Amino acid sequence: MKRGHYRKWAPWTAQDDLTLRKMWRQGSYDREIGKALNRTWQEVGIRRRALGMAGVKYRGHPPEVREKIRAADFERWKNQEIAGRMRGGLDKGRATWMATPPSERIRSFI
Repeated sequence: MKRGHYRKWAPWTAQDDLTLRKMWRQGSYDREIGKALNRTWQEVGIRRRALGMAGVKYRGHPPEVREKIRAADFERWKNQEIAGRMRGGLDKGRATWMATPPSERIRSFI
């Protein structure tokens, strides 16, 4: 039975919990688990936390995607208008950091 976007809530079964735990141990994300269980990723996240399971760490982008992102960043910096706005933001952050007393700087990271 395929559920549509606007579907009625369904209670979690023991089999659903078993599938969630199995896929979580294999490193699946909430969206992947949700597709397998025909539930939203939000429902899976709520149930996962209720069962005491932490989230899956972000696996990051594959190397070819990281290279594309890096190339796009270099292209952005070549545009003088965008580079000026980015430098302005960096200068603003640096000024705020320097205006903050050293004792407060440490506390902001804790």
